[in-house]
Amino acid sequence: EAVVQRKPSLNFGVFGNALVDMKANGNVYSYNSSVTLNPTPSDSNGEADTGSNEDFITHSGTYIDGDLVLGEDIYGNPATWFDPGTGAIVTGERGARTDNVPQDRLGAIGGDLAAEFTAAGASNNNANAVPPIPSNNKIILGNGDTTILPAGIYYVAEITLNNGATLTIDATAGPVTIYLTGELDAKNGSSINLLGVPPNFTIYSNSTEPITLFNSSIFKGTLYAPYATVEVKNSANFYGLVWANVVDIKNSGDVYIDLAIVNTRLSNEMLLLSWKDVRDW
Repeated sequence: EAVVQRKPSLNFGVFGNALVDMKANGNVYSYNSSVTLNPTPSDSNGEADTGSNEDFITHSGTYIDGDLVLGEDIYGNPATWFDPGTGAIVTGERGARTDNVPQDRLGAIGGDLAAEFTAAGASNNNANAVPPIPSNNKIILGNGDTTILPAGIYYVAEITLNNGATLTIDATAGPVTIYLTGELDAKNGSSINLLGVPPNFTIYSNSTEPITLFNSSIFKGTLYAPYATVEVKNSANFYGLVWANVVDIKNSGDVYIDLAIVNTRLSNEMLLLSWKDVRDW
C-alpha cells in the first residue's frame, strides 16, 4: 500500500529560469494566506524554496528562508551559484541540485495556457472594469488614479501605474485573472491592491516585455511570466508566487511566498509519502 500526493505544477515560490539575482537585504520568506493574511518576517515557516536553471546570484545580507535550488539548462549544464559563501543566509539546503525545471510549465506559448490566452482575447470581462478598459486593451493610470477589476477574466496589452496609482483587484466575489501580452510598470508608491486572498488573483504573461515593481510598490497574487524579466525594486513588497525568466530582487525588496498558491495548482506527478508491504498469507 502506498500513500501519494500530487506535486505542485509550480514547485518554487520564486523561480527564474535564466537568473535569480538577490541584492543586499533582499529577502524571501514563506507563509500561508489561509492561516496568516498579513505576514511579517517572524511568520515565515521555512518553505521559501527559490530556484534557477542557469545562474543564481546572492549578496551580503540576502536572506532565503528555505532551499536555494540549482537546476540545469536545456543542454544539461548545471546552474551556477555566485557568492555561495557566508554573505547570504539560506536556512534550508544551500545549492541543492535538481534536473532541468521546465521554463514554461503551464504552456503560455504552444501549450494549454496559450489556448487560454486565445479564448480570453475573444471573450473577456474588460468592459466590467471601473472604468472600463479601452479598446486598445491597455490599463494606463496617471498619478493617484484608480481602476477596479471585479471578478472575471481580463485580456490586457499593457499595465502602467504611475506614482501613487492603484489597480484594485476585487476578488471578493471570485477569482480575477489577467492575461497580459505586454509590459507591467508599477511606479513608486503605486499598488496592485487585492481585495480577497492572494490565490484568487493571477497574472499570466506570454511576453518578453519586462514586469517592474518600483520602490515601495505592492503586489499580491501569482505572477507567471516565464519569458519576462521581473524586477522587485527597493522596498517593494511581493506576496504570492513569481515564476519568470529572470527575477531581480533589489535592496530591501521582500518576497513572501504564499504556500496556499503553491499548493493550489497541482501536476500529474506523484510524490510517494509512505508505503508498507501488505501480504495475504
